[in-house]
Amino acid sequence: MTGAVDHYREISYLNDKLLNAGIDYENVVANAIDSCPSNMDSADFVYGLTVGIMSAILDTNDKIADFLDEIHQVASGVDTDNPLIKAFGNLLHHSGDWMDKIPTNKVNKSGKKVKGYVNRATQMADEMENTWDAINKPSSSGPHRIFWGHDIFSCHEDNPFAILIKQYGVGRGILQAIRHLTADTCSKQGLPLPFSSYFDYIDAGDDGSKQVRNRLLDFCQDYSSEVLGRKQGGFDNEIFNHMFSLRMQDILTSGFVAASITVYSKGRKIDDRIRLSQIRVIGYMGTAYGSAIIGAATHGGVVCISWPAFSALAKNVAQMIRFSQDEVEKAILETERLIQERERLETREKALRGEVTRDLLTSLAEDDSHSGRTLLLKYLEEEF
Repeated sequence: MTGAVDHYREISYLNDKLLNAGIDYENVVANAIDSCPSNMDSADFVYGLTVGIMSAILDTNDKIADFLDEIHQVASGVDTDNPLIKAFGNLLHHSGDWMDKIPTNKVNKSGKKVKGYVNRATQMADEMENTWDAINKPSSSGPHRIFWGHDIFSCHEDNPFAILIKQYGVGRGILQAIRHLTADTCSKQGLPLPFSSYFDYIDAGDDGSKQVRNRLLDFCQDYSSEVLGRKQGGFDNEIFNHMFSLRMQDILTSGFVAASITVYSKGRKIDDRIRLSQIRVIGYMGTAYGSAIIGAATHGGVVCISWPAFSALAKNVAQMIRFSQDEVEKAILETERLIQERERLETREKALRGEVTRDLLTSLAEDDSHSGRTLLLKYLEEEF
């Protein structure tokens, strides 16, 4: 009879444990949200937003733009008395590179070939297949960078790396292309966005002539005429420079956001990756949208798009989603573990109920006392 009593007591214990093991999922989720270490506090939000707005102000500052543009001018061969600008300019020196001016078939009075600006837009479409050999008409005006030598993903012969490898050889050509492209980001025109050459198209005139145009530049010219009420050409289109160009000023201000948030996280000992990504999202959002708004307000309606800031914003939003998904997956695994534990306890309880029933019947057959019948009746009442 002792074995039956022990089994009965264990069943009662397991039953109580199962009842207490019920999961209130709403309360679990609510408590998790309240205690989640990835939630930003007010200081995180204020700091991220402040850094973002400061970065936007720096990104649209004309004095910084003038300073960087002077570096580009020195890199292009212009002299200066400023030692700092001169040092950076010499580091990025690119005067004479065929990415800008290339030798033509024309010769000067001394018999030397003339270097001139050339671009895809000044060539007839039937000459595009071999532009390098069809440069008898170098252009001194019109869009330059967007139509020649500045798209690193161009599949034409005007790819900047292909041009300078042809001019200098492989090693020096690759290094010089990087220097040249970096220097051009310092200019006020900036560097046309990668893949910009893929927006080219052939425009056939009424007289049968063909010219290469670019849809991004067309958009900027239409925007200038229809929205701003003033006409801008393609040679130095302010709208294109601020909307579809990569500028060093954008790169530096986005780096300012990254460095500032890194210092802040170290100071507050924030090591949670979700919380950090949330702070960065606020910071880069402040820079990206702040630059657009401040730029439009200070440049006559010209929206200033910081592509580095938008790229960093997209990256950190994706990271935040991925990190959050990792936490959700951990919670799912823990829930599955609890469910399995509950199932194990239920299985154990059922097995013990079967054992105690057999033990009670066996014990009752051996001991037909009053206590044995009382124990059997109590068990049957609770069981059924």
